[in-house]
Amino acid sequence: MLSEAKKKLDIVSYNMPIKLELGDIFSLHFEDEEFDSAIVFRLFHLIPEVSLSLAIKELCRVVNNDILVQSYVPISRFYQFRQKLINRLSFNSSVAKTEEVKTPWSHIQSYCHKQSLLNNEFKKYNLFPSTYKRLDIYGSCEVRATIYSKKN
Repeated sequence: MLSEAKKKLDIVSYNMPIKLELGDIFSLHFEDEEFDSAIVFRLFHLIPEVSLSLAIKELCRVVNNDILVQSYVPISRFYQFRQKLINRLSFNSSVAKTEEVKTPWSHIQSYCHKQSLLNNEFKKYNLFPSTYKRLDIYGSCEVRATIYSKKN
């Protein structure tokens, strides 16, 4: 992913310097509260629940204010049933085919984390969900973006 990001930086010009580097979410080499904000996309769904609290702890250590997190959250069985029903009743055959298509990353182990688990982990560091947005549905998970903000 780092090499892909470097390719994109060569194509797009920015008015500010951008530094890309490889890191370890469990041991970031940054100072405490070095960043005002952080954006964490395409990471939490790769971390098993047993390791999630350590990742959140380290992330909260280096961020002073807000953290935007993309996560996979289990959807309710009712919603799953509703979607299947809508897909079957739909006259648009492409909707029904969407679930059958294998994605290039379907071989990678993914984890759905309950929103309450994420909220409770961030709460330990005085970060609370201020807003969230559903981005997509992937299997039995909702792909969600949540902004966690510090409370004074």
